[in-house]
Amino acid sequence: MPTLSLHLPDPLFKKVRAAARRSKQKPSQFARQAIEHELRRIPPAVTLGALAGTASLSPDYDPVAPVIPLEDWGL
Repeated sequence: MPTLSLHLPDPLFKKVRAAARRSKQKPSQFARQAIEHELRRIPPAVTLGALAGTASLSPDYDPVAPVIPLEDWGL
């Protein structure tokens, strides 16, 4: 099995170690399960920035203005 080496700040390591003890696991087992859990939460093919540049707003866009101007309602 491949190995991954993590370097954690001392406060984080203490939290991982304490959580591992509570779940009666080794810290490495606990960390592996936490990583697996987080990876399942990420939808396939979606990463930070995957949609960057796919949308642009017009320079006169007003987020407060109604989507359909009031004069177009025909009221």
